[in-house]
Amino acid sequence: MEETLELPRGALESALSNVTVLESLSIHRQFVLLGDPGSGKSTLTRRMAGMLAARGLDPRPTDMTAAEETWAADLERHLGGWFLPVRVVMSQWARNLATDATGCADTLIQECMRVITATAELPGARQKEHFVQRLTATPATAVILLDGLDEVTDAAKRRVLLDAVDDFAQAYAHVPLLVTCRVRPYTQGEGYRAAALPTVTLAPLTQGEIRRFLQRWHDELARVGIYQPPAAAESARLRLQNALDDPKRDQLADMAGIPLLLTMMARVNFKSGLPNSRAKLYEEYVKQLLWEWERAKLDDRGGHTTGLDLLLQENDVSHQSLERALNQLAYEVHAQVDGAAAGADDGAGDTVDIDYDRVRGKLEAIHSGGRPEKAAWAAAALDLIDDRSGLLYAVTQGATYRFTHRTFQEYLAARHLAGGGVKPMVQKLRAVVDDPQWREAVFLALGYHISVLGEYDIPIAVINELLPDAPQDETAWRRAVLLGEAYVRLLGPQRAAEAELTQNAQQLIARVPPLLTAAMQQRTLPPDQRLDAGILAAELGLEPPGLDDFLPLDDWMQTPAGDRFRMARYPVTNAQYRRFMDAEGYATERFWSTEGRKYRNREKWTEPRYWDNSRFKHATQPVVGVSWYEATAYCMWLTEHLRAQGVIGAREEARLPTQAEWEAAARSNHGKEYPWGSDAFDPARANTEESKLERTTPVHMYPDGATSDGVWDLAGNVWEWTQDIDTDGLPWMRGGSWWNHASRVGASARGRVPPALRGRGGVFGFRVVVVPISH
Repeated sequence: MEETLELPRGALESALSNVTVLESLSIHRQFVLLGDPGSGKSTLTRRMAGMLAARGLDPRPTDMTAAEETWAADLERHLGGWFLPVRVVMSQWARNLATDATGCADTLIQECMRVITATAELPGARQKEHFVQRLTATPATAVILLDGLDEVTDAAKRRVLLDAVDDFAQAYAHVPLLVTCRVRPYTQGEGYRAAALPTVTLAPLTQGEIRRFLQRWHDELARVGIYQPPAAAESARLRLQNALDDPKRDQLADMAGIPLLLTMMARVNFKSGLPNSRAKLYEEYVKQLLWEWERAKLDDRGGHTTGLDLLLQENDVSHQSLERALNQLAYEVHAQVDGAAAGADDGAGDTVDIDYDRVRGKLEAIHSGGRPEKAAWAAAALDLIDDRSGLLYAVTQGATYRFTHRTFQEYLAARHLAGGGVKPMVQKLRAVVDDPQWREAVFLALGYHISVLGEYDIPIAVINELLPDAPQDETAWRRAVLLGEAYVRLLGPQRAAEAELTQNAQQLIARVPPLLTAAMQQRTLPPDQRLDAGILAAELGLEPPGLDDFLPLDDWMQTPAGDRFRMARYPVTNAQYRRFMDAEGYATERFWSTEGRKYRNREKWTEPRYWDNSRFKHATQPVVGVSWYEATAYCMWLTEHLRAQGVIGAREEARLPTQAEWEAAARSNHGKEYPWGSDAFDPARANTEESKLERTTPVHMYPDGATSDGVWDLAGNVWEWTQDIDTDGLPWMRGGSWWNHASRVGASARGRVPPALRGRGGVFGFRVVVVPISH
């Protein structure tokens, strides 16, 4: 590792930038597409299949818009021509799986044939042979779209399906293959990974994309007469956009990045302003689907009572009774979401098929009449819900039904979980809280109390009851992080302090922070769970211990040549760098060298390149995207700051370390390759490529990676600028980063890069030393 490391710009820039899903088809050909609930995974696979199917017709449809034609043409361009689309809903595949099925490529091919023959009546007995010819052709002429891996919760069946996918991917490596899954089950659940395939994650909508969506949405509603007069559409759009732009309502902006939630916002905004929380948004939207949207249309026509309203009134059934019945129905069917779930071939795939008799039974139970009256009323109510609400719809009339989106099913199930007070809620949540399938519902159940009911004591008591005091295994640690996230994101110290039962609240406020810190530093946990805990701790405002320390506290380190220095305990964090920015560091001329000032002015630097990037922006992560010039300007400011505080004397200064100082600190007293005193790499001690996090981690996440002197994060996480410059004018960096393999981090790892433009990468940070000026 003594040689100079090359830092490939193209691959790194690609990792730090966004590409479209269609571009990913060109890059990877076969991959797993990850996304959060409502991010559009299933919609994308339906759109791809639908567009390709339409363009395969002869003659082609003439009713496609120009935008649709352009998108479809781009799809074909990235695929390399027209491909036969086969979209397989993985929960349906699991249900159809033979008991003796094996995880081989033919198992997937058989399911593709089932979908093909169910979709179209095709002549001839050699359809499988023809399909296999498409797969083996050069180039291939079929694309396989596998939707909803996370919906297959039967572990044994999921393993067979994944083995079949892996075998297919190897046997037909040239065939385009896309698998969709929610992020958390794939990254944190056991047995969800398709070993042979890379992953691509759907990014949230950008501000520009959100603005374009809202403009088109409101233009269309004005065109079809929903908004009257049409000018009301622009007023509504501006009201919504202003709410999203309000810095005091930053939760709204985060939610707007998810297409489903943005659509819900636009619908809710039609009637009134927007709520600030996810649970409240779902509540408003469900109410609107059941009651308000149809009433709004009736109001425009001079009416006030919907058919469903009237049916309830005439039969003395309350709105609350109907909603409770739907809540219980959603809870029961969500409990059965597994490989045996549902099977219609209409491509919905997000939710579970529900037998007509089961739905009717829930509705009959809330009617007080005799059996014939109950049955007639339930059938009429179900027809109206199907026809008017958009919440529950018939897959096959009189046979099977579904909720229109899995997240609506989860929200209604969450309302059922939230009912009954503390003890019943604890009992219900205890049964599901450790199941990844219920994660969203658990969050929404707690959020229902906090945001919809405005009630804090029940969720505080529930979290206190379920939160483990001393987790002993990975399941308990997962629960601690999950409930810690619920506390941080839904409640927080301020709301908790407003609760009436102050003793319970203070107990929870005291319990969560140390649990999150312990989870972050728990070496037996997977890196992504440790990172989640660390980010939550940062959001609570927890600083790394000894954040501003220079070590050793009461002595000096020495290079082999005898030069004395003290090394910062951590790389400079975003919180520390913010102090420099708040002190007008970018605008203060005396902090900048002549060359640095030239680049700063020309490029209009006012903050690090990735300052607002969600992967790098938390307070305890090391600052990245800073050039060598920005790092040296920070050191000039820090010298003044530390002298003013009396931390260092007039004959001491803060600056970047030399290579000799950096390596002396990294090798400490042991002389080994890795800072923890070993020549063997340990992935539990450093953030490197092996962690598969593709981002920086909090600087105090790896206690086992610290040196014997207490200096953290000298291997991996970020390359650190040094003061030394080679004969070509390129500064040296040390230590490797999250981007690098384990063999390219450590005490001897070094690289060099231009000090300005390319040096503002997402892998480049720095730390500071204090030295005597005589040195």
